Amino acid sequence: MKLERDKLSEIDIYLADPNEQVRDSLRSIMRAEGLRRISTFGRAEDLMEALKKSPPDLLILSDDFEDREGKDKEKEAKERDLVFTMVRDVRHFRLGVNPFVLITMLIAQENDVGIKKAVQAGADDVMIKPLSAGRLLERIAHLATNRLPFIATTDYVGPERRRGADRPSSIPRLDVVNTLKDKVEGKRPSTVQLTRAINQSMREVLVAQLDSFHLKVAYCANVIIKTWQERDPTIDRGKQFNMLVGVIEEAATHAKRLRRDALSEGWLGLIPRAREIEKSFSLTTGDVAGLHALPKQFEQVKVSIPVEEAPKAAGADEAAASGAAA
Repeated sequence: MKLERDKLSEIDIYLADPNEQVRDSLRSIMRAEGLRRISTFGRAEDLMEALKKSPPDLLILSDDFEDREGKDKEKEAKERDLVFTMVRDVRHFRLGVNPFVLITMLIAQENDVGIKKAVQAGADDVMIKPLSAGRLLERIAHLATNRLPFIATTDYVGPERRRGADRPSSIPRLDVVNTLKDKVEGKRPSTVQLTRAINQSMREVLVAQLDSFHLKVAYCANVIIKTWQERDPTIDRGKQFNMLVGVIEEAATHAKRLRRDALSEGWLGLIPRAREIEKSFSLTTGDVAGLHALPKQFEQVKVSIPVEEAPKAAGADEAAASGAAA
């Protein structure tokens, strides 16, 4: 797709790369094609402050952002992980004011692990460095009109990359805010309209995450059962049960953010049962049946409480905003 030049001049782009020459080169390439609103960043602190104040339509982020010469390998690896953490924080609404900003990550050719981390963090697109001008502009045009729908679980918010031929999934696909598409189509929503659209998309994310907590509860229960069956005396059983209870508490807090107080209380009511099961566990004795039943009871609580308890449309924005801020 060829984007109209007059529309390109309205697109806000943040470009983050530690190398000044790379930043200048990419900015020159984009400016030559009509992309005028480009802000460049060489430090993570500056980028994070900018994201908090005003979101771009597209964030282009290098995998070695914040690397500096002379750093040891261990520190460099940690800083690379911070880049992917930053992307994940944007997606989970812990950083910035738009968790649905389009994100392209630039990954070094030999960095296969980085490609996997970028996908797991929720990036929309991954491009291998060094970039050609044509390829970069082609990808911007593609993302503007062909963005993948999002999915949201307790641990992941981002594009749904599974194809139709993959195993079926009950996770809903969400069409989220896409300000890049708006601008190339000549739309300019007001700040109030954009905030309302972000909150509505965020509410859909929160609801989708709520529906996936039973999988996390089942996972924690199965971990306890598996390690108990292996009779490993080194396992910290208390830590395992604390993790299980922590997931139930997290789910209850999440339900409360959506103003589903009865559901929150119902889930919290399962915690005493989990602690009772914990007391019966030893190397030789364990309430395996009780643990198997707990995820089912967790889901039954949700099914038994009407969705109508959730706030009506008038309170949707407030609920989404409170969930994002938490």
